[in-house]
This record gives sequence, structure tokens and C-alpha cells, in this order.
Amino acid sequence: MNNAALLPQLCSALAIAFLSASTLTPPSRAEAGSTNTTNATFFCGTSNGVPATMARTPRGEMPMILWNSPTIVGSGDTQKQCEDVSNRLQSYYNNGTFKYITTRRMNGQTVACVAEQNNDEATCSGDPLFALNIPPQTKPADALQGIFRIRMASASPIMETSKPVYISLDEWLQGKYPPTGSNTRRSQSRNNPQ
Repeated sequence: MNNAALLPQLCSALAIAFLSASTLTPPSRAEAGSTNTTNATFFCGTSNGVPATMARTPRGEMPMILWNSPTIVGSGDTQKQCEDVSNRLQSYYNNGTFKYITTRRMNGQTVACVAEQNNDEATCSGDPLFALNIPPQTKPADALQGIFRIRMASASPIMETSKPVYISLDEWLQGKYPPTGSNTRRSQSRNNPQ
């Protein structure tokens, strides 16, 4: 065979190899070790002029924690608290320990924290995110749902006060929890505020 006859075959082989290589995709975050099914980045931004821990996902940017909530015990500097908690959430997410947000009693206070599992034996992963300022008659589970502006169905007809609630990060990011109130919209674009 002469070189002129080999040239079309070589070009075809190179084209097939190039197309095959270009269709390979890098592993997703879920395949690379994390069990979170939605890629997310957490940062401190604003929602309606209020400092907010935001989640950036393929679905857009969503306000997660509004730092003007009266339920959150503030440090006085909401911007700094927003940045600190947003950075810690990103760190917990990157190392795979941020699967759920729940509440615990620590040092005489009810706190919100992240957990890897949703069972009563699960411990908080890392430091608490913030303390909750809740009246005695309010259940921590209700307060946490209020902060995240969602409603969760109870596993039993009456949710026990001693049972913590576990908000699944993946379900929250995917919008699977019903929002509280008829006018509440969790999903928003940074360029299109609520």
C-alpha cells in the first residue's frame, strides 16, 4: 500500500481517537468520594439586602441562611458570622461531613450543626454553626425548619420534642422540601433577587 492510501485511514483513526477522548468526562463530586449528589459552593452573599449564606448549585444560587433571623443568636457582626459559617459549611461539604443539618444541646444552649448521619446517635461534625434563640414552648426542630424556610413531614402523627430534625442537604439543594408560607421562594438567581 502506498502512503496516499494510508493517509485517509490514518486521518479516520485520529478523528475517532480525538472524538472518543473529547467525550470522556471527569468524575463528578459524587464519584470522587463525596456522597452528595448535587455539586454546591457555599458563600456569604446577600438576599434582599440581608447577609445570607448562599448555595451556588447547577440550579442557580439559593439563600440558605438569612442572618437577620431572630431565631439565630448573633455575634453582633452578622456579615462576619455569615462569612464564618459559609466558610465552615464549604469546608464540611468538601470533606464529606456535611450531609444533614440538625440541632443539639451543647454547653446549655441549643445549637445548629452539621452531621453525617440522620440518627439519634449521630454527633455533630465539627463546631456548631450557630446557637438558637428559641422560646421554651418552641421545639428546636420547628425553629430550624423556620430558619431554612421549609416544612418537613413528621414520621409520626406528633413530632416528639426530644427528637431532633435532620434536614438533608441534598434534598434541600434539590428543592424537595416544601417552602413555608405561600410567598416564600428559596430558589433565586443572584442577578434576579427575590
